[in-house]
Amino acid sequence: MAKRSASAKIWLGLVTCLVLFAGMVWLSHWRGSASLKSYIARMMAQGERFGIDELAPPPAPNDTNFGALMAAANRLRGHAFDPAHFLSLDFIGPGQARAFWLGTNLAGSGRTGSATWAQVAKEMESARNDLDAIHAALRNPAATNVINCRNLGKANVLAKRVIPQWLACEAILQLHRDHLVGAQDALRAVTALARLHPNDLTLVNQMIRVAITGLAFDTTWPALQVPGWTEPQLAELQSQWQQLEVLESIFRSNRLVLVKHAGTNLVGITTK
Repeated sequence: MAKRSASAKIWLGLVTCLVLFAGMVWLSHWRGSASLKSYIARMMAQGERFGIDELAPPPAPNDTNFGALMAAANRLRGHAFDPAHFLSLDFIGPGQARAFWLGTNLAGSGRTGSATWAQVAKEMESARNDLDAIHAALRNPAATNVINCRNLGKANVLAKRVIPQWLACEAILQLHRDHLVGAQDALRAVTALARLHPNDLTLVNQMIRVAITGLAFDTTWPALQVPGWTEPQLAELQSQWQQLEVLESIFRSNRLVLVKHAGTNLVGITTK
């Protein structure tokens, strides 16, 4: 009887602990729900908007150049040559890097090896039509492109990222040839790509813009090591960078918050 009584006490204790634990979980959930309702009510009183129908931006003009841009990018992806393997800075010491265009060959990363300048020139020439189409599409980068905020679909990340890689490689080749006008055209295009669609407030789009901006910076730095730039050329490069705004777009994108409450998906955005 003593053993049965001890066993009963143990089970009673376990059940009591489970009941207390379940009660604490329920209480925490109830408090969280009440806090969320209070927060939503307070934000709505201050002008906050909730719900995709309220937050979806008004229809914007379609970027008529975007289709041509992506078509050229997809064709470039079909090339065996991958510029991405040749765009890593060659660090030769702490805080020191060798400019791409100074090498006897264009150094590659990992097991890729290097490419001769003749090989690079041949690859750029084979892609000339697509590169020209990209330059033309980026002369006036649009601020936005029509997106369906209710069904964003899949972003063509790989196709978009291949464009700055080819443009950067084009700029490096022109720098090696000491053709500053051609290098400036390529730099102008890659910074224009970083400025493309800043008002498309999706996190993926802003992440791609940040990556493109980093590549543009890594290409512009070696370019500035080349002697012979004129003051007007340098002023234009500076102007291109001054037009590039990334942090504010990222901040605006991160305001988009998904709130799930009582089985209903609510989207809130801080407009302040």
